[in-house]
Amino acid sequence: MRESISVFFPAYNDEHTIGGLVRQTLAFLPALSEDYEVIAVNDGSRDGTGAILEQLRSEFPERFRVVTHATNMGYGGALQSGFAAARKDLVFYTDGDGQYDPAELRSLLKLMGPLVGCVNGFASRGNTSNGLSVLNCSLKTCATARARSKCTASRTHPTPPTWRSACDSAARCSHGWR
Repeated sequence: MRESISVFFPAYNDEHTIGGLVRQTLAFLPALSEDYEVIAVNDGSRDGTGAILEQLRSEFPERFRVVTHATNMGYGGALQSGFAAARKDLVFYTDGDGQYDPAELRSLLKLMGPLVGCVNGFASRGNTSNGLSVLNCSLKTCATARARSKCTASRTHPTPPTWRSACDSAARCSHGWR
């Protein structure tokens, strides 16, 4: 049997994108696992994000949950809440702004294995004027216990410290930047 999967989206003022991301994710997850859940962390949004998430919760009560911060706790706070809410064997997250395709989870899962605790996906934007490559690391699939321990260790940081050191494998995402 395939491992169970929690997918979460940290969301802050993402009313234009979060509904589509949640629906898209709920549509493809059954092909990856019989046991899955989708979680959105509404990080104190001031737009219509909360109303959209409540509508989605009523449409998908068995598979979709919402964690709500009354005030914005920042990206690190949203990640901590998402990892804490995740109940499944594996945890995948990406931002709620629609910049990345959650279907990339398929590619990341191929790299998971008994000796791999975390897979980090990235998209390359090419070189900057100073010759450095710009990478974005906002697609991650981690074994729940390992991800929680890394997130808990970062409580004093606004975002988790150097995820690269926590990750055992990486995959270039096929979709590039949106």
